[in-house]
Amino acid sequence: MPVEGVSASALPTTTSHDLESSPPVAVDLDELYRVLDAPVEWPWYTKLWTYALGFLLQSTVSLLTTFWDWKLSFTHLPWRRPYRQKISLDTGRTGHCRLVVYYPQKPKVNAHPPGVVMHIHGGGWTICHPEIEHKIAQHLADELNTVVVAPDYKKAPWWPYPHALLQLHAVLKWIADNGLSTHPSLHPPFLVDSSRIALSGGSAGANLAASLSLLSSSANISIVGLALLYPLIDLSTPYPTKLARSGLAKSWVVLPPWFSRFILHAYIPPPRSAHDVLVSPLLADASRFPAAVAIATAGEDYLCEEGDQLARKLESAVKVKWRRFEAVGHGFDLLPTPYGLSRRRRNQQAIKEMWEMFVDTLRPVVQ
Repeated sequence: MPVEGVSASALPTTTSHDLESSPPVAVDLDELYRVLDAPVEWPWYTKLWTYALGFLLQSTVSLLTTFWDWKLSFTHLPWRRPYRQKISLDTGRTGHCRLVVYYPQKPKVNAHPPGVVMHIHGGGWTICHPEIEHKIAQHLADELNTVVVAPDYKKAPWWPYPHALLQLHAVLKWIADNGLSTHPSLHPPFLVDSSRIALSGGSAGANLAASLSLLSSSANISIVGLALLYPLIDLSTPYPTKLARSGLAKSWVVLPPWFSRFILHAYIPPPRSAHDVLVSPLLADASRFPAAVAIATAGEDYLCEEGDQLARKLESAVKVKWRRFEAVGHGFDLLPTPYGLSRRRRNQQAIKEMWEMFVDTLRPVVQ
C-alpha cells in the first residue's frame, strides 16, 4: 500500500521553505528496500574515517550503557516481578533487533486492555541504546498502565537510512500482530490491545517515530498518538543555517558541530537524500500524522525552530499539545547539568512538565 515518501532515485526539490505546499508523495515498502540495498557512494578513505569514528563513538557509549544497565539491575531483585525484560526479535532483512519491554511497576486492572507504546531512543542514529532512556520509558509504562517497547535499532554508519526505519517498522508490525502475547520469553503475559499503538522518542528517536507514523499505513497499522521531544525532523535545512537561525552561541549548543555534521553524514550517505519525507518528516503532509500529537522543544537548542514549525503546521490538521521550554537545552532530561543549581532545577521542572504533557496526550488514545 502506498505511503508518503520518496525514493533516492526520484527525489523532489522540496525544501523547508515549501512546507505548506508540499504535496503527498507515495512510495511502497519495496521501494524502501531498494533504497536499503543501494550501495553507499563514498570513496574508501571516507569510509575508513567514518567507520572508525562510528566505532569509537559506539564503543564508548556501549561501555557507559553497560555500566548504567548494571546499576539498574540492583533495582530488579530476582524474587520480585521484573519491570522490564529483554528479548531478541528477527526482523527479516534488517536482522535481529533487541527489545527492552517495560511493564508498569504497579499494574492496575482495566475494563479494557490498554494500547501499546513504542519508545525510540535518540543518539543521532549512530549511538546509544534503549537503557539510556530508561526513566521516560518506565514513566510512560507506569502512568499509562501499559507495556512500553523500546527497540535497540541498527545504527549508522554501518546501517544508514532506511535500515533503522525498516527494522522499526518490522517491530511495529510484530506488535500489531500480537507478538507481545505470543513471544515465549515474555513472562508474565500482559494483555494489550495491539490495534492501538502510540510512538514516542527524542531527537533522532523523534525523527524515527514521526517517520514511522507516516510509514505505518503501508501495513494497516493504527498509530493513535505521537510524542516528540526536541525532534530532529528537518534534515533538508543545512546545519549552519539552523545554527545561525537559532541565534545560539556555540558554547550553548549541546550538540557540537562535529557531531551534528557526523550524524547527518553517517545516516544519509549518497545517493540517499535529506529531502525524502521519511528522512525529513517536517516536509510531510500534515494530514498523514496521528490524531493526537505532543511536541516538546528546548529554547536553547538549535533544533527548536523545526520542532516548533512542525507543531504550527499540524495545528490545522490534528490535535496538538505543544510546549517550548525556555532556558533548557537539547538532552535536558538526560545529560548532566554543569551550570549550577538554578539550571538543574529548571531542567527538573521541564522534565516533570514534559512527562505530564506526554502522558496527558497519550492516555486518552492508549487507555
